[in-house]
Amino acid sequence: MENQKEKRSQSEGRDTKNLSELLEFDFNQVTDESVEANVSQQSKKGENDQLDSFFVDDMGLPPLPESDAAKHPNLTMSNAFSKAQEVKQKDKTRKQSASKVSAKTQSAEGEAPVSSARRTWNIVKGVLVWSKEIIIALILVWLILTFVAQNSTVYGSSMAPTLENGEMILMNKFIYRISEPQRGDIIVFTYDDPIQGEEYLIKRVIGLPGDTIEILDGIVYINGTAYDESKYLDMSTEISGDISYPFLVPENSYFVMGDNRANSKDSRFSEVGVVSKDQIVGKASIRFWPLDKIGFVQ
Repeated sequence: MENQKEKRSQSEGRDTKNLSELLEFDFNQVTDESVEANVSQQSKKGENDQLDSFFVDDMGLPPLPESDAAKHPNLTMSNAFSKAQEVKQKDKTRKQSASKVSAKTQSAEGEAPVSSARRTWNIVKGVLVWSKEIIIALILVWLILTFVAQNSTVYGSSMAPTLENGEMILMNKFIYRISEPQRGDIIVFTYDDPIQGEEYLIKRVIGLPGDTIEILDGIVYINGTAYDESKYLDMSTEISGDISYPFLVPENSYFVMGDNRANSKDSRFSEVGVVSKDQIVGKASIRFWPLDKIGFVQ
């Protein structure tokens, strides 16, 4: 009985030893294999890193940022190449953008003085053009008022009912430079008043140079023939004035009378006399005021 127990104890001791040795062996083996695998993995990783670094540097690409390397410790060579390309492209785009901004800034700085000078010149040119147009307009107005036309206002009633007091007319100052006054024309001429000095009178031409004028029984005779004035005169010429008849109109002179024969200071009176061509300012052509009587003066 004791022998059996001793044998069993010895047998269990051997089993325990064998198991311990087995476990120790397996543990050591596993540990050694793990260490070798770890060393092999680190070695391969180092080779891959060296290869990736060599490949990236050989392609002229920038190294991966440390932040990206930390985020992606297991990047393969192809992934590293793609990531490096992306970084390089971003860097290139940033440089191009910075270059464009710098070029635009330099261009704007260079164009600023030019634009300012051009703007100033445009203003000066506009003022010159505007001044030129004003000068031309003033010259044209002066020429028109001096040689072509001029407005005039009727004062008094000596030409009623054809022209009433206060009506405004446009006087043609050019027509008698190319033609002679005609019978029936309404003219404006200068008159030296003994009291008021020079003034303008407006009358109608009745007698031309060389005509013989005579007034008999309220009718005007020209060269022995009664002159028909019915289209503008509604009264007879009762007042013959203080001159002697028949009256011969001198050369280069005109016999004039107002349409209001009872109230007109004209060639019937020696105070006014005949009107020389040098005294004539122009012909009354158009009435423009009042508006309801706008039209040619007859």
